[in-house]
Amino acid sequence: MTTTPKRVPVACGAGAWTRLPQWSFAFLLACAVAACGGGGGTSGTPAANPSSSTAPSAVAGDANAVPIYVDGGASASTSAIPNAIFTDIEICAPGSSSNCAIIHHVLVDTGSVGLRLLASAVNTANAALLGALPQASTAAGSVVGECLPFVSGVAWGGVRLVDLHWASAGYNGNAALNLPIQVIGDTDPRVAATPSSCTGQGTPLQSASTLGGNGVVGIGLFAQDCGATCAQVAAPIYYQCAGAGAGSCSAIAMPVAQQIPNPVSAMASDNNGSLISLPAGAAPQASGLLVLGIGTRANNALPSASAVLQTDAGGYFTASFNGNTLPRSFIDSGSSANFMPTTGTVSLPACASGSLAGTGYLCPASSLTLTATSTGPSATSATANVLVVNANSAVAANPGYNVIPGLAADGGRLGSNPTLDLGASFFFGHTIATLIENQSAPGFSVNGPAFGYTQ
Repeated sequence: MTTTPKRVPVACGAGAWTRLPQWSFAFLLACAVAACGGGGGTSGTPAANPSSSTAPSAVAGDANAVPIYVDGGASASTSAIPNAIFTDIEICAPGSSSNCAIIHHVLVDTGSVGLRLLASAVNTANAALLGALPQASTAAGSVVGECLPFVSGVAWGGVRLVDLHWASAGYNGNAALNLPIQVIGDTDPRVAATPSSCTGQGTPLQSASTLGGNGVVGIGLFAQDCGATCAQVAAPIYYQCAGAGAGSCSAIAMPVAQQIPNPVSAMASDNNGSLISLPAGAAPQASGLLVLGIGTRANNALPSASAVLQTDAGGYFTASFNGNTLPRSFIDSGSSANFMPTTGTVSLPACASGSLAGTGYLCPASSLTLTATSTGPSATSATANVLVVNANSAVAANPGYNVIPGLAADGGRLGSNPTLDLGASFFFGHTIATLIENQSAPGFSVNGPAFGYTQ
C-alpha cells in the first residue's frame, strides 16, 4: 500500500480573516510498513540523543517533561505513519481523580492549537467518562460545536470540559484544569451530525485513520484556536446547537475567553511555550521529550546559540529556499514530512517509479541538504539546513523504520500561497521551541509568536 499527501486546502473565510483558523497537520497516511517504513537516506544506525548543548536539561520524570514517541502509530503493524510524533495524556471529569481515561497515540502538533480527542477513543478507554464531561453552552438548552479546518481536512465535534494531566511524572506533573476541548464525533444528538457549512470546508477527519491518531494536542503559537476573528464574526468555526440534526447548528461569534485554548497557555505555570527534543538519525522507533515552559525552570532553558524567528500574526515567516521566495512558511511537528515546491534551483521531482510512485514523496537523484534562509518581523532571521532524501532509496535502505529524517513531499503551496512546511522530518536531531503569542522567554529577543531552534 502506498500513500498520498493529505494537503486539502480549506475555504474558511476565503482568505479574508486576519488570522485564518486554518491549522496545519499533514500526513502521508496509511503507509504500509513494508512500503513506507523508510529511513533517512543511507543511514541505518540507531537514533542518537541530542547533545546536552542542543537540548534542555529536563529528564523523564520531571513535572514538566512529557514523554513523546515515534512508533508509526497505533496501527503501525499494518498501516504505519512515518515520523508522526505522539504522546499519551490523561483526562478526567473536572474535579475527579477516579473518573479518568488515558488516551494513547495523541498527535503532538505545533501547527495547531487546542486538545482534540476522538469520542471513540474516550469511550474505549472509559465508557463512563464522556457523559460526565460538562458541555460548553452559550444559551439554555444549547451546546457548543466546533468545526476546525486543518490543511488536511476538517474536524467536527462538541466542546466539553476536562482536567488534562500531561504524561509527565506519571500523570502527576503539570495539568490544565477545566480545559475546554473538542470531542470529535461527540455522540450527543445535538452535535452528532456535521453541519453542511462544515462539511464543505474539507475532507472529514472523524476517525483515527483519517486523523492519524486518537486525537491531536495543538501546542502552537497562539493562546486560543481562533482568537479575535471568531469573537467578532460568526465564522463557520463555532456553532450553537439546540436540537438534533445538522440543521440545528448555527455559526456564532465566540468570545475569546470561551474558545478552546492552547493547553500549554491554560496551565497555571510553565505556560509561555514549549520545547520538543528528539534524537537524530533513522530508526525503527524514537523517544524524546515535550518540555513545558521555556526558561521557567532550570530544566527548560532555550539551548544556547538557538536561532530565533518571530512570525507574523498568522504564524508565518518568509523562507528563501531553493531559489523560491515562500512567504507563508512555518514549522509544524504535525506534518509527517517537509512539504516544499518541487521546482527551483535544484529539481526535486516526485517519485515516478518504485513503491512510492504517485504518492507525493520526493525522489531527487540523490540525498542533498538545502539551506532555508528565513526572515520574520522585528528584523529576526535564521537559517536552517533542510535534508531532502530520495524516498525510494530511504525505504530500501531501512525497511520497517518509522523515523525518516529528510522525508520530503510535494506540497509547496498553502492554498494559493507558496510555502515551506518544515515538518516532523526537521525535528529529529534538533530542539524546537514554540513561544506563544505575547509571551517572553529568556533566550528570545522578541515576544511570541516565535520559534527557536538549534542548528
